[in-house]
Amino acid sequence: MAIFSAIGSIIAGISSAVSSAAGAVGGALGLGGSGANLGAVAGGISAAAGVAGTVMQAVGANKMADAQERAERVRQTQMDLEAQREKRAMVRRAVITRAQVQNAAGATDQPNSTGLQGGLGNITSQTGQNIQGVNTGQQLGQAMFGINRQISSGQTLASIGGAVSGIGNQIASNFETFNRVFA
Repeated sequence: MAIFSAIGSIIAGISSAVSSAAGAVGGALGLGGSGANLGAVAGGISAAAGVAGTVMQAVGANKMADAQERAERVRQTQMDLEAQREKRAMVRRAVITRAQVQNAAGATDQPNSTGLQGGLGNITSQTGQNIQGVNTGQQLGQAMFGINRQISSGQTLASIGGAVSGIGNQIASNFETFNRVFA
């Protein structure tokens, strides 16, 4: 966005210099009114360049906001995939652990003991708690992505508002030039 403002300022500066030079040349050549008209036209070009730079700034802000929104969607998708992967890994570890415990109980000739049943229940319970923790983290992440989208939208709106204000300032500061050009 700053680049668009800088471009608009450079164009406006060049146009102002042309306006001043045209007025000076017209005055030196004794053109009187035509030198002033040439200066007024250059001033009009300067004002138009300032407005164009501000419009470019608004367009750039809008494109930047779109890109930020796409990046947020990609990050959210990545978070969701990582959460799914982690939940699958937890279930896989629980299945492996349960099998190892059952195998150890079978090797000691106690495949139906209450200790084995309690241990298997604890494995299942702990896995459920771990998955719930991942789900909670995922919900918090989704809330943060929603907040980030609102922040980005607000920044875009503020930037576009600044650009519109810049157009108004350009018109106000060049009001006399517009009167001379269009009168």
